[in-house]
Amino acid sequence: MNKRILAKWLRCGFLDQGTRYPTTAGVPQGGIISPVISNLGLDGLEAIVQGSSWQRSIHNLNYVRWADDFLVTATSRQV
Repeated sequence: MNKRILAKWLRCGFLDQGTRYPTTAGVPQGGIISPVISNLGLDGLEAIVQGSSWQRSIHNLNYVRWADDFLVTATSRQV
């Protein structure tokens, strides 16, 4: 997604019963933009977790992603 458009979307505020409220911080939970933001972050996490095949096999790393949810498993909590 174009980051410039995303930034404008995040700053545009929201409407509630015809009244416009400015966006001061964060993303509203359940809002239409929430999955987009989550997936942008998860794309980066996935790239890190996927790493090299050697590291994945040594630490038994597995990464499962469904929409904007994820699960990472490994041989230890520290990994």
